[in-house]
Amino acid sequence: MESLYSLQASSQKAGVSVGEIRDTTNPALITQMLMSLLEAVGTHYQAPVLRKRIRDDVNLGNSNIPWRRLPFWLILRVATQRQLCLALGAEKGQVAYKLLLAILLAELLDDSAENLSPHKVAYLRTKLARRMAKLEMNQRKVRLHKDVAYDAWFTAVSAVVRNSIQNANMKMEAAWDTFKKINSRHIIPLPYRAPPTSLELTLPNSGDYLDGILSTKLSHVSTLGPVTLPNPLDQSIQQSQEFTDYAFHLAALEEKVESEASRPANPRQNYAARCVELESQIEDVLSQMKRAFKTIEHGC
Repeated sequence: MESLYSLQASSQKAGVSVGEIRDTTNPALITQMLMSLLEAVGTHYQAPVLRKRIRDDVNLGNSNIPWRRLPFWLILRVATQRQLCLALGAEKGQVAYKLLLAILLAELLDDSAENLSPHKVAYLRTKLARRMAKLEMNQRKVRLHKDVAYDAWFTAVSAVVRNSIQNANMKMEAAWDTFKKINSRHIIPLPYRAPPTSLELTLPNSGDYLDGILSTKLSHVSTLGPVTLPNPLDQSIQQSQEFTDYAFHLAALEEKVESEASRPANPRQNYAARCVELESQIEDVLSQMKRAFKTIEHGC
């Protein structure tokens, strides 16, 4: 194949025209020369307009020539859609083209389900299911929903797509089960009883040390001081002890008076004498408490 350098993309570097292999070729050979020849030898025909999203992405990695979508795929799709529209009409041809692409994706899914990674298979499955959902939604909008041929087409394609999706799901589940089986951690069940060897401590590092401690005779030397309090007691300790004893004595005396007052009365007893007795006991408690408070005030 001969290269036409005049139509090749070029750039100026250091004042010299250099071919730019990363850019696309000028389409003037087709749009100007070939179309003029066809127009001269043929007749003008107004064909239905087709619009395609080419998604011409340019991915430049480590190579000099960037990656682009294959132009032949675009030409093949346009030619197929054009032929179906000319043979079946614009509306039926459009539907037939979409159903044909659905069959193509279903066949691709069947062929690549075992070779591609699971996430790529899931992406292709989702793309196919989304295309069929759009066709089902458009079925209610277009005028072909009552056409027998269209119903037969859609039923046949739906069966093919459904089988492809089910097969892809089964293969993905099998791949996922295999992955879990390989990567899952095997846990051994615990025994009901521990073996006798597990109840013994070997102590390989500290056994000699413990044996040395047990074989050593320790001399019990008491380093503590006298346990008994000094005799006679200190004045502050003695005062605290006397105050505590006196407080307990008052509490016991008060409890005794309360128990005497709450005791059930004897019908044969003289109530006046009982009241006098309780009065004397209460006065005794109050006088002793008064004496204790005075002692505390003088001590402070």
